[in-house]
Amino acid sequence: MLGDERFDRPQDFDLGVYWVSYLDDFQARCYIGTATVRLLPGNAGACSATLPLRW
Repeated sequence: MLGDERFDRPQDFDLGVYWVSYLDDFQARCYIGTATVRLLPGNAGACSATLPLRW
């Protein structure tokens, strides 16, 4: 449900510039590393859509 609250966007606001800056900051804060995950036999298929598996 939408409320009656309103806001005024600054005249010089540029959504494209803001979005690029936000994504750059987000990527800089993302943790990048490796992990060893042990699965029971037969369960690897359930994870293959989300995890890059190396055998």
